[in-house]
Amino acid sequence: LLPVLACILITGPGGSRGGTFPNTCAEAMVIIAEPSLGFAARTVHSGHNGMGNSAQEAAPATDESLESGGFGGINSSGVAARQIQALQWNAHGECFVRCKDSMDVHCDKAYPTCRDGARQFLADTLRDSSSLDFVGLEQFNDESFFSAAHVDLGRWSNVTHTCGGALGYGVYPFDLATLIFDRQRWAPVGAARGGCFERVEGAAEPNYRAFLVQAFVRKGTEERMVVAVSHHPHTLQYKAEIAALKSAAAVVRAEAAAEKMLLIADTNAESPNVPIGRSSQSVMEDIYPGAGEVKSTDLLITCCAWQYVHTYDRIVAAHFPHSSAIATALPFLDVHPPFAARYMHDPVLATLTYPGRLHQNSDLKPAASGSHARAGTIALIVVLVLALSLILVVGCSWRA
Repeated sequence: LLPVLACILITGPGGSRGGTFPNTCAEAMVIIAEPSLGFAARTVHSGHNGMGNSAQEAAPATDESLESGGFGGINSSGVAARQIQALQWNAHGECFVRCKDSMDVHCDKAYPTCRDGARQFLADTLRDSSSLDFVGLEQFNDESFFSAAHVDLGRWSNVTHTCGGALGYGVYPFDLATLIFDRQRWAPVGAARGGCFERVEGAAEPNYRAFLVQAFVRKGTEERMVVAVSHHPHTLQYKAEIAALKSAAAVVRAEAAAEKMLLIADTNAESPNVPIGRSSQSVMEDIYPGAGEVKSTDLLITCCAWQYVHTYDRIVAAHFPHSSAIATALPFLDVHPPFAARYMHDPVLATLTYPGRLHQNSDLKPAASGSHARAGTIALIVVLVLALSLILVVGCSWRA
């Protein structure tokens, strides 16, 4: 019995290898992840240092959670809370353009204040956040961002679709849709598909308002998802123009055999509380007719510098479990980016929490529930008593 007793003491009943008694063995408990920002969404003043971790929030994801797919707590049935965190931001092209003269309005009057501020904010966000999975950007026309901002390319990768550019990089008509993703958590599935919604300046082909669609698999699992970044049209031809994104999304979902979809977009859609407004359900169904019930960030006023009246920026999730929830945050809270140039939007942060089942090959093991832990403790006590009794009996017989 002594070897058995030693083994139990090392592993603990229902706990993982390396657990200690009594905390791990006798007091095993399930920790269910709750929605958390992962990095603080707080007021950022001029000369800010981005969004740093807050002691008031849940602990950031560990290296183990990154490798295993960022799981939260695990119960005895092997069901874990999963999270996806995404940022939506249309920085707008004016931020990156020097004014030609005093009459020019589509530019940064204090260039390069906006460009440098936007670059610093995004770089700090990518560096400081341990929970962020995806960043969707529209018109972030900083050609040298990844090199100038010293982005950790071991963690972050990106895909971009460009519209226009015939007159030069960043010169209207010009538009970008960029998706930055955590390559340590997510692996692309197949190729990205992108396109342009509108024809402007007499172009024969669409050359403005960009979108892209990319499928991913969460590393260490079989979970697949399609992510779309889009600078939606808001013209009278909306219904005809949005069909391009609808078609691309259908192809990517089919090729990746994925049903889940995450839309990160400047939707150019007003709140449904006004006559011409659109709900997030409607916005998603325009590109994913079989979306079912969707989950969306709150419709907050984020557009645009310097008259904020529109609820354009949204992150919408489709085909996630019914019990899923999205927490919404504004990184700049009740103020706006202090470096903003004309038409810049406020960024929006979403934390999607939903139940998910672990892959069979996952290294994570279910923790014991309270009842199983109590049963294990009782069994351990019984074994201890029997072992002690056996030692006493053997000792007394040897002495006799």
